[in-house]
Amino acid sequence: MKLSPNNAELESSLRARQINWARHRWYCLAAGVFCFTIGFWLILQVAHRAAAAEKWDGEIVCIAPMPWVLVIQGVVMCGFTLTRWHGNPLVILVMKLLDEVKNEAN
Repeated sequence: MKLSPNNAELESSLRARQINWARHRWYCLAAGVFCFTIGFWLILQVAHRAAAAEKWDGEIVCIAPMPWVLVIQGVVMCGFTLTRWHGNPLVILVMKLLDEVKNEAN
């Protein structure tokens, strides 16, 4: 099977993405763990500050949502990375189908 130049370029781009994902998945996982850890630490700091304060001041109220956002972001990043650890399933399927068609044509 002969691919058009656009399709050949798309195929090479998909293959390069799959190869790069092996390195980038570690970065994504590390960033997710980092966000989760910092968010959890900030939650503990806000709780400690709130327990020590006699009344809730504006600083605690303004800062309180930020750690939760970091924790959620960390969980989402880790979840996304772990579900696509071996690559995007659709891209893998397309690459396998293209390889099979090329092998049958030869």
